[in-house]
Amino acid sequence: MTEKGKINKPAISIIVPVYNAEKMLQTCVDSILGQKFTEWELLLVDDGSTDASAALCDSLSQLDPRIRTYHKSNGGVSSARNLGIRKSGGEYLYFADSDDTLVPETLEELYREAAAQSADMVVCGFTYYVERSGETVDNIPEKYFCGGGAAYLRERFIMDFRQEFFNPPWNKLIRRTLLTENGILFGEAFAICEDMAFSMQVLERCQRICVIPKTLYCYHYKEADNLVYRFHANYYEALLYFRDRAGRCFDRLGAKEALYDEIDAYFVGKSLMYLHKIYRCSGYDRQKKRAELERIGTSKTLQNALREYRTHGKRRVVGWLLLHRYFGLLDALYSRH
Repeated sequence: MTEKGKINKPAISIIVPVYNAEKMLQTCVDSILGQKFTEWELLLVDDGSTDASAALCDSLSQLDPRIRTYHKSNGGVSSARNLGIRKSGGEYLYFADSDDTLVPETLEELYREAAAQSADMVVCGFTYYVERSGETVDNIPEKYFCGGGAAYLRERFIMDFRQEFFNPPWNKLIRRTLLTENGILFGEAFAICEDMAFSMQVLERCQRICVIPKTLYCYHYKEADNLVYRFHANYYEALLYFRDRAGRCFDRLGAKEALYDEIDAYFVGKSLMYLHKIYRCSGYDRQKKRAELERIGTSKTLQNALREYRTHGKRRVVGWLLLHRYFGLLDALYSRH
């Protein structure tokens, strides 16, 4: 571990997990060094990189006393973020990805709102930068909001969930003690859905949340980031984990039935998508594909959700077949594509 002297009680600790990010890391750090707001510390957490990222992190930590580097064995993005949480000292935490960038006003705008409203979490919009085409698409919250967790669920959650403002960690400023005093960390068992589960845990404990209609982060979208192009062997278990965290949050905050329905709709849709991916790109042999189809299809959670949630289009047919356990027919159907 390379560690230079900490600045005293920075207002914001920026946590950047780094894994084989030598191509974009400098650009990311430059966007942080260019912030108008200067009371920050930057924690670069090298997660066992096999390229030149580790050396680059060490070099960057020599540029500014506010930058510190930590090296660890590879454990995934969640374990890197969690180490950053444990090593941070800021009043607020900000998570950035190593291949993305901040606009110059990011920290200034978020911290100003947090300080003015004594907020536990401030949420902003972001810009998608599509690397293949060079196209940019702004994703901006519809209107300003500031209130408690229960009010956020009533007035904002479904809209923010569908438009992906709620889901990621990198468009949020979060009070550090909210995490440390409630034992909130990223789930390290999963490489997907862990960010949404984390956001649910934060929401569950928030006393005051603000949403500002400004784009303050640039997310660099690559096709490889899209679930269509990737297969995660424990994706269904990750969905179960997220659904459980959502249920706990909703129970605690007294959510209306419509919010549970929203999560069930997401859970069913993604579960059916995953079954399709098992046959399309898992690399499993036919026997294992059929075994996974039956394992997931007989899951009590999925069966109950299928009874409660009415699917549409092709999903309606697949949902009906799953509900009635016609696995032989589903196996033949999936294997044709």
